Order: sequence, then structure tokens, then C-alpha cells
Amino acid sequence: MISIEKVSKKFTSRGQEVKALDEVSLTINDGDIFGIIGFSGAGKSTLLRMINALEKPESGSVTVNNVEVSSLSYRALRPVRHEIGMIFQQFNLLNTRTVYENIALPCIMAHQNRQEVKRKVSDLLSYVGLADKAQSYPDQLSGGQKQRVGIARALATSPSILLCDEATSALDPDTSSSILQLLRKINRELEITIVFVTHDINVIKKICNKVAVMESGRVIEQGDVVEVFSNPQHALTRKFVATVIPEDIPENLQKTLKAETAPCSLIKIRLADRQTTRPLIWEINKRFDVCSNVLFASVTEIGGIVLSVMIIRYSGDPEVIKKVKDFFTKNSIDWQELTL
Repeated sequence: MISIEKVSKKFTSRGQEVKALDEVSLTINDGDIFGIIGFSGAGKSTLLRMINALEKPESGSVTVNNVEVSSLSYRALRPVRHEIGMIFQQFNLLNTRTVYENIALPCIMAHQNRQEVKRKVSDLLSYVGLADKAQSYPDQLSGGQKQRVGIARALATSPSILLCDEATSALDPDTSSSILQLLRKINRELEITIVFVTHDINVIKKICNKVAVMESGRVIEQGDVVEVFSNPQHALTRKFVATVIPEDIPENLQKTLKAETAPCSLIKIRLADRQTTRPLIWEINKRFDVCSNVLFASVTEIGGIVLSVMIIRYSGDPEVIKKVKDFFTKNSIDWQELTL
């Protein structure tokens, strides 16, 4: 488990003091794929570097696998860092070394014997899909292949934690998706906890089960990805989520609805997992004397869970519409009434 408690950090830039982290607290459980999202300058990469003590907090504490890394000496940090692999945006490979040598480097630095290194590198190359690239050099590889080498190198010390700093930002969408699939496989099969810093909400949507949203050095929202995506509380979170789950009614339709005089209600409902297959609108139309008009609907998959959002216009007797709302509440349907 990773526990970050009230961590603060300041830097000086061009003579001005910048607060990179401001009393940040997070708990990352074993087995999580934990996403940290925010725009440039939010403090997310600084926070990531706190986990392997590449940065030290000015106040607060960072505990990794029951060891408070924020107070350790360089020598005491070595066995802790052995448990933490890191994957970078720009791959950070040695261009004068072969793929085999790049992956073997952490093993050699750990003084493992030659046969053990050979076996481990061979297994890792197969695992990341590069069994035929052992003697290639980085400049002979595509961006996706370079990142697979970076992942294999990060796995060479058999870590329990992988830190990913914008690990797909330099890749095209298709290659990015394949790397995310590989990371999900690593998390599932090798039971490695992954912490993924990104500015791309699609990364969070595709593989993460937990998320923290950062702005100006602070965590402004955090929780299960489905819960945060279903009901974002902060304006920045809503801005991120809206890029993958649009929920706005078009302006022209809003004007038409405002011009109508018949009593009606606009209800936004969110359905997750098994709820999404329930014939909800049919049930309501059969049970209540109301007219239903779906103005908007979207279905997306988030961390393996299907999330559906609908905006429905109900018209009819206000008392009957109230019964529809009570039906949603009694059936544990997440709903809210919208105003134009």
C-alpha cells in the first residue's frame, strides 16, 4: 500500500516561490491502477516522484509497503526502490545499447548472475511481445516498441509497484491503447500496483479503477473511477469527464424546451453495470401515465464497467412525475432534475 499524508513541496522558479504540492493526501491500495490526472503544472509528476523518493516533501509523509520513504537515506532507499519500477514518457533508453542490454541493466546493477539475467530478459521480451528484438537498437524501433522495452526494463527487478509518468503521451491512439492493454495485463497477471500520471482522461477511462484529480498542487477530487465519472463534483473534473461522456443539451433544443408551456421535468439518470440492461423507460411508461422523450443518451465503458447516461423529458401531471422520481429513488437509480 502507498500512503501519502499531507505532503507539501515548494520550488523556486525565476525568483518566485511555487507551491508544487499543497497538503496532498492519497491512499493507493495493493492491486490498484490508480490514475492521477491534471493539466500541466498541477503537481502530478512531483507527487509521483515522491513515491520513489526522487523528490522529498518539505512536510508530510510518504509510506510505501509500510516503509516511510520520505525520511530514508540514499543507502536505505535502495531496497525500497528495488520494489518500484518506473516508466517514462520519452522512454529513457540507452541508444548505444541493444534492447537486451537495456532490459538487463537493472539486473546487472543488482549483481544478479549471468544465467539468471539471460533467463529473465528472455522471459520479459516474450511477455511484452518483443522476443525477436533482443539485438535491435532503440533507434530501430517504433515508439510503441520503445515503450514496451521501457516496460520490460521496469519489470526486470520484479517490482510490486509501477510508476507511469505520462507513459502514453508520446504515442498515437492505437499504440497507446495497446500499451494500456499491456499494463492492464501486468496489473492483473503479475498483481502489480500501477500509479499512472496523465493529462488524458481516456487513460483513466480505459484502465484505472481509482482516480485523483489535481489542480494547483492540490487534490480536488478522488475516488472510484465509476463514481467520479458518474457524478463529478468539481468544475475541472466535470470538464475532463465531459470530453468522454458529453451530457449537454444542444442550445437550439434548450430554446425549444424553454418555449414550451406544458408541465414537464428534465431528469438525468446514470446507470452503471447491471443497471444498464434494465428496461427502465419501458417500466416507467407501463407503470405511470407520463410521456417520456429521451433527449440525450450515451454509453461508455470505464475500467471494465459500463456506464450509461440519459437525459429524459417527462411531461404530464406533476403529481405523476413526482411518482416517477420516487420510483428512481426507491430503485437506487442515480438521478437529478435539470434546469434550463
